[in-house]
Amino acid sequence: MNKQTLNCKMAIVTTLTISATATTVAAPPPSPSFSWQTVVNNGDYIPTANCNPTTSTSAPCRKFNSYNQPSVNEKNLVVFRARSKGGSGGEPVHGVYTRDMKKGGAIIKILDRETLVANPNTESATFIEPPSFPRIDMNSSMIATRGNHKPVFGYTLPDGTDTKVGTTGIYTNAFGSLITGASKLGAVPEYSFFQVPEFPSVAFDVFPGAPAVTQGSTIVFKGNYTVGLASKTGVVLPYS
Repeated sequence: MNKQTLNCKMAIVTTLTISATATTVAAPPPSPSFSWQTVVNNGDYIPTANCNPTTSTSAPCRKFNSYNQPSVNEKNLVVFRARSKGGSGGEPVHGVYTRDMKKGGAIIKILDRETLVANPNTESATFIEPPSFPRIDMNSSMIATRGNHKPVFGYTLPDGTDTKVGTTGIYTNAFGSLITGASKLGAVPEYSFFQVPEFPSVAFDVFPGAPAVTQGSTIVFKGNYTVGLASKTGVVLPYS
């Protein structure tokens, strides 16, 4: 057997070995099956004050009409922002809601346009709009959401003039009831803990995007603010 013949036979053996190996590759696992559940749809009534869907189909009863992206945690608790239609029957409803899909419970309101803004709120201001989607902690029922509203706090400036401030903030239910996690009240002396870190008496201007939430007691958010004539932005962990 010459060298050329030997090389030819080795090549054939190698080819056969590869082919045999290829025939023993395991088949891919079967695709998992899912059991889908409806969290909310346009046939559900929004939970609002004085609405009894069994006796009324007009204001103040409203059905859901549109939704933003939801958030869900490991306990199958879903939080979402949603709205109703308006029209001749009354004003549209805007709010943030949760539903426990593990228990299949009722849809629960976190806040809407009838909800008083959490303290500090000397002006009895109610929410106008949650402008971005809410988020929920992976391991707890703690949620965080932005909220826009009329000014919540009135006070007297050093020059003796009266002013009202606080038209937006981040709100959470870390300990059950709705509380203020961040607010535009950093320039108010008694609420200096809302000020921009490292810039005494500088208040945040706005909180863009959706806040993050974790560990049952911590929120993280993006904040825009102004120092002198310079516009600035940053990510802040204010509450833990």
